[in-house]
Amino acid sequence: QWLRRGWLDYVVALSFCAGIRVPAQTNFSIYSDQLDNGFQNWSWGANNLSSPSPVHSGTNAVNLSGVAWQALSFWHQNFNPAPFTNLTFWANGGTGGGQIVQVYLQYGTNSGPSYQLPSLLPNSWRQFNLPFSALGVVGVTNLNRVNFQLTASGTTNSFSLDDISLAGMAPLHISVNAGQ
Repeated sequence: QWLRRGWLDYVVALSFCAGIRVPAQTNFSIYSDQLDNGFQNWSWGANNLSSPSPVHSGTNAVNLSGVAWQALSFWHQNFNPAPFTNLTFWANGGTGGGQIVQVYLQYGTNSGPSYQLPSLLPNSWRQFNLPFSALGVVGVTNLNRVNFQLTASGTTNSFSLDDISLAGMAPLHISVNAGQ
């Protein structure tokens, strides 16, 4: 029995020494059928937060029927996005496609650099996963706005967004030295 007990202690200690993988935090939703987690619609341009079509998932998507330099903009009281590393969302160019949208985040009274998306495809959903490093907000503790702005470089047809969230927290590894 001592040998069996010793073997079991050894296996348990080995698993702790190897480390335990803790699952990553879930995404922080900005929009999923409605604005979530205290975000507010501060868009400029004709927009619909309950557009029934096209929809990536659920029953609604966000739609902008604007002209160049109008934007979908989601505001939140300053918050710390440190647990996350990416902005993720789905975009659809609607019936016409060809829109060139720039994405930029605001914090305090500053803006990170804009990130220009490739031309949106007509009638097709495409997922984007933009790292905070590309959006210039690594280390920011007072994020307050997420903007999706039409540029003058593409068409100004209506486009839709869905399933917008902050994501990408790296898994946390915990190691325990069972020998001490």
